[in-house]
Amino acid sequence: MSAEALYAVLSTFNGRKLFDLKYLTDLSNILKCTSLKIDYIRPFARGRCIRQTSFSVDTAKFRVVMNSKNELWTIQNNENYAEWIIKITCSVAECFTDSYLESFLSVCRLSVEFCELILPRIVYLVIHENDKFIDTLCDCVNQFFRYY
Repeated sequence: MSAEALYAVLSTFNGRKLFDLKYLTDLSNILKCTSLKIDYIRPFARGRCIRQTSFSVDTAKFRVVMNSKNELWTIQNNENYAEWIIKITCSVAECFTDSYLESFLSVCRLSVEFCELILPRIVYLVIHENDKFIDTLCDCVNQFFRYY
């Protein structure tokens, strides 16, 4: 599952940039982390590159997920945090069509830490796709904080 996600990501134009030493150094500095262990993921790189430069958001799905009245924005039925973060991450990721994010879903369902890491990045992609989504997203986040 995680291997499939790595294959999908490293097949994209941006994924291939991880093998550029300057880009990798800059990324490590931005993320304020030790250097990324590119040698660990090198076996997952494919020879050909898939040029995926943009993402498409399924607006109908987005409106359902990003609705402040949607129960996703509050923990329901004695649901614990782990269940909630997995559910919200997968729901937001499923708003994208024809993207490698579909490969992440199986990894998300297994790892709370991965969801915590990837959710802000997925939200960024949503906003990057259409900045008109910002207000809707803010309403949902505000609903979360109002509830708690």
